[in-house]
Amino acid sequence: MAEGNFISRRHIKDFIRLASKEKIIILEKQEIEYMLIKSELYKEIPVLKNMSISSIRKTTEENLQPFLTEESLHGVLLVISEMLSNCLKHAKDPEYTIRMMADKIWCVVVDRGYGILVHDLGKATLNTGFSTAQESLGGGFTIIQNYADKVYLATNVEGTTVIAEFNKKKEQIQEDMRESLERKE
Repeated sequence: MAEGNFISRRHIKDFIRLASKEKIIILEKQEIEYMLIKSELYKEIPVLKNMSISSIRKTTEENLQPFLTEESLHGVLLVISEMLSNCLKHAKDPEYTIRMMADKIWCVVVDRGYGILVHDLGKATLNTGFSTAQESLGGGFTIIQNYADKVYLATNVEGTTVIAEFNKKKEQIQEDMRESLERKE
């Protein structure tokens, strides 16, 4: 039975990757943790029960404005709203960080909910309108997929981690490379 679940999970992961045109990548928890170790923490933004998502969006906007075009920044703010809304509806203790690479920005949300069940993974990530919460329209992953350049997802019974990846604007990449070269000299 355990091997059957593994094969089924692998097939579902492959199906989602292909159906999303390589935009949604389902990973195991260890794989996503390794990715996070390899990235640079830029900003940790506290998410408290009494905080509004709009205040978190404002902090995100202030921190990411230099790195993104206005259009990309708008997409990031929509994605963050959806990721945090999903956490607050379906899970507990969300954590939100912004991580940087040379040419990419990762917005990372981690929760300690019950995760997305394997048999719901395809519907949750690919079907507009799917939700396990009755008070939800179920458009979260659709919005995330439409605005992020890539989405990495790890989920199990201990919680879910979502990384929404955004490309930095070209001018910022060039400036970051110049600064990196200057530091080496």
